[in-house]
Amino acid sequence: MALEEKVFAVVDLETTGFKADQDSIFEIGIIYFKNGEIIEEYHQLIHPEKTIPNAIIQLTKIKPSALQEAPSFETIAKSLHSKLKDCIIVAHQISFDFSFLKNAFEKQGLAFHPKKLCTLKLAKHLFPELPNHKLNTINEFLQLGFKDLHQAHPDALIALEILKLGIQRDPEYLLEAIRFDRQQLFPPKIEKKLLFELPTDAGVYFFHDDRGKILYIGKAKNIQKRVLNHFDQGSDSQQKQSMIQQIADIKVEETHGELLALLKENQYIKKNWPPYNAAQKQGAKRFDLIGIENRGGELNLELVKKAPISLP
Repeated sequence: MALEEKVFAVVDLETTGFKADQDSIFEIGIIYFKNGEIIEEYHQLIHPEKTIPNAIIQLTKIKPSALQEAPSFETIAKSLHSKLKDCIIVAHQISFDFSFLKNAFEKQGLAFHPKKLCTLKLAKHLFPELPNHKLNTINEFLQLGFKDLHQAHPDALIALEILKLGIQRDPEYLLEAIRFDRQQLFPPKIEKKLLFELPTDAGVYFFHDDRGKILYIGKAKNIQKRVLNHFDQGSDSQQKQSMIQQIADIKVEETHGELLALLKENQYIKKNWPPYNAAQKQGAKRFDLIGIENRGGELNLELVKKAPISLP
């Protein structure tokens, strides 16, 4: 997935409360962004069809009278869904905005399953030194100068600036965050942030359960990327799903190159026989990688077929 080919829809909503199944959207701001440029801006007030609490009126400075002639969400749902469904949805604390959008679309019979990116998590990655990562804090820290915060359009513009910095400074992190957040097959016993702290060098990785037992051993040219791949695809096998549910720790051993990682992986699997390394346990075809010194004193690596062995 090349970032420059994708359309990002940076979204901010103002709502009557915090529960997507009970409260309503009354303002939407969207910045469509592609290949370093804003390609379209969208702003819409929406009739919430319910009372807005005074605290939210004071926070957003949007008076109920301004919403009297605004369209209902039902009126704009199809056209908005058509534009958003193929975008990467970006928001500050994506779980909040996305839950409202998804719920509102589904009430109109429109399924909504786009890729997503959270700029709150991205901001924590980019600016770990900040005391918090609220939009007003980012606005001041980056000296953006946006006013009228807690309104959809300026809030979306601040989130866009975070996205731009993410693309410039760490596009690989951004790609993995988008890919990972979509699938959500994260092991429940591990903090998600630990995955993105894994090394990106070659080596061997070990999945452990909560008692320290090794469940699976693998090797990789890029440990972090390979580990994330385990949780990226749909879990269509009970065995894979069972393993993911059991993973409580991930340990790694970095190596100088992928070949050494392959040798160590084979060595560790033979020593531990992890329950989920099924392919290496099959006895029909087994090979060893051995070093053979030639007449010139150089070490050559050769694959040598072994006789099948029976396993307990």
